[in-house]
Amino acid sequence: MQSTPHARPHPWVRCCWALALWPVVGAANAATISGEQLANVAPDSGDVSFSAADLPGVQLRVTELGAATMSGSDLFGYTGLWLGAAGNGGRYSLQFSTPVQQLALSFVALTTLGGDEYEQVSDLVTDQAVAISLQSPDNSAAWDGSLLVPLDEDSRGTLQLVALQPQGFSRLSFSHLQAVPLQGWVISQIQFDLQPVPEPTPMALLACGLWMLWHHARRA
Repeated sequence: MQSTPHARPHPWVRCCWALALWPVVGAANAATISGEQLANVAPDSGDVSFSAADLPGVQLRVTELGAATMSGSDLFGYTGLWLGAAGNGGRYSLQFSTPVQQLALSFVALTTLGGDEYEQVSDLVTDQAVAISLQSPDNSAAWDGSLLVPLDEDSRGTLQLVALQPQGFSRLSFSHLQAVPLQGWVISQIQFDLQPVPEPTPMALLACGLWMLWHHARRA
């Protein structure tokens, strides 16, 4: 049986199909700043910047407000950015050059020894609304919605922030308190997802639809 050739779609129709099937552009571009990168911070630093190899165009600036005591730590099991190394507390700011949708701060060595010997992280402030949660697989740390507290001498976990608005967020600040001079804590890894770029598909389909209506009106 001889097959009947099918008419090829008009180029504009094929263009509309391609645009309709176009995936979401830049949906959640994940990147990681490793512990090794975070460890490359000179002692008594107050302002450092990092870029992830996955997304080299995005810069993360970490600033210690009012002091300069940040340091890198290359100790086995405690590799990363050492906060409170001098035994003092402080307030810190993380500023991204591009809005992010999600941020995960992994940490180790947030300490409690009982009584007045403890550390805590509080006063978390972002420039846009976020939901904050904690993952601590060994239950060595706890988050009550306003305080990150250790439940062990060497607590560890991952503090996760997820934007509640499409525009994401660019800035996080927090306070670190050491009730008595301890040895600080270490951010061992920073992971983030970029804010997705708005989809071009709806506007592209609308434009194609208007063109097709105009085209058929001309032929009528």
